[in-house]
Amino acid sequence: MKSMFNGGCANPVYEPEPDLMTFTHNEKRALVNPRIGGWAVVSNKEFVQLLRVKQPLPRRLGEEAYRCGLARKNGQSVFAGGVYEDVLFFELHISDECNLACRYCSSGTRPVGTITKVDPQLGLKWVDRVDEYARQHSMRNLILEFTGGEPLANVEYLDHIIGYAIATFGKDICPKIIIVTNLTILGPRQIELLHKYPVILSVSLDGDRADHDAQRRFASGTPTWNVVVNNIRKLADQGLPPETLQTTITSQTVDRMTDTVRLLMDMGYTHLALQHMASAGAPPGSHYLKPDPCVFVEKLFQVFSEQFIPFWRATGVMPYARHLTVCYAYLLEPKRTYMCQSSPCGAGKNIICTKGNGDVFGCATGPWDEELRYGNILRDSFEVCQRSPAATASASRHVSALPKCASCLWRGWCHGGCPKEAYSATGSIFEPSASCELHQRLFRRALESIIDNEFPEQAIREEAKYYLK
Repeated sequence: MKSMFNGGCANPVYEPEPDLMTFTHNEKRALVNPRIGGWAVVSNKEFVQLLRVKQPLPRRLGEEAYRCGLARKNGQSVFAGGVYEDVLFFELHISDECNLACRYCSSGTRPVGTITKVDPQLGLKWVDRVDEYARQHSMRNLILEFTGGEPLANVEYLDHIIGYAIATFGKDICPKIIIVTNLTILGPRQIELLHKYPVILSVSLDGDRADHDAQRRFASGTPTWNVVVNNIRKLADQGLPPETLQTTITSQTVDRMTDTVRLLMDMGYTHLALQHMASAGAPPGSHYLKPDPCVFVEKLFQVFSEQFIPFWRATGVMPYARHLTVCYAYLLEPKRTYMCQSSPCGAGKNIICTKGNGDVFGCATGPWDEELRYGNILRDSFEVCQRSPAATASASRHVSALPKCASCLWRGWCHGGCPKEAYSATGSIFEPSASCELHQRLFRRALESIIDNEFPEQAIREEAKYYLK
């Protein structure tokens, strides 16, 4: 490539970003750009210079402040907002029915033999719609995720759809296939399916026997921990170990989060999803199960300090936990593509969910109210669904449009949280999510840990790399 154009600019003009806010911790003062999430600890002189809005900055300070998100270079910010890719996650919510009666889930509970079977033709139509969209947008790589309810209760249906998808896509489209399962149903037919196709399993395990069985029992009330753990071992013996263990943290288990993580890591798992119980998709009357935000955040950083960092030092492998990874990544680089924590969120852009009756929603999290429905694949393409009133409303939910977020220091990282969680709590997506306090505490705690040099810088960068890579 040859050009006389130089994007570096010989004499750039630097001006402070407007509306910078101050964050003070342990006598150290930081400036934060709440619009984009830039920040830096500053000296008294830098503090004064950066608060002189529209006053040119010295070049050296200006360039440093620009890279920290605190100044504009020739009128431009280092980071202008969210970056969206084409839809990558095509979720199929096979059924609302499950053979478990989890305390924090609103899915219908039925014994395995009575779970409703889904119309196979609907699954084929879903594959056709995915294929249509992928080819229109020249997508070669995409993700097919099967969730529920319990998808392995409909193993013949899964076999039919996955086989049809692979045949339909041919060599043009390479799908990554994920099944989210409680792993209580694992007979010869399920094992045959997992040998037959390159399926990634994400399995729910909520801790030790006592904690898991208190939260996740069969419809009959029988405990499930033994069944799940034995099936994880059975799959490992077959060379089919699950990739991720998903753990829902509630008010009943949050105090033992460190012990839970130790158990999961002793089982050989370092890719964890420690998810706080949320309002969206929860049954009525379960609000008491939501963990205290302060306790959840402190326990999460205790996990990082007492479990992750020692393991990393001993093995060179840094375990992953979604909240920690995204939190530190957002404090390190101007990248905001994580679909559940961007503004607007990735619903309908990075992810789109189809129910067992063909109804289309932004993601696989409830509720499933008509106001949130994008369309139905029996009559609508995914492109038509993306232009629906519900999808348009979701796409307009920028954190800057949420009045209660307008003056929040943390909005450049939190982004207003999940719209479905906001809808569950208030009846409107144009409100902050019910996890607002948790996100504020999470980012405050992470920023304080960096300011205090509480953890090795390399450990923080290793944790963040899962998102940044």
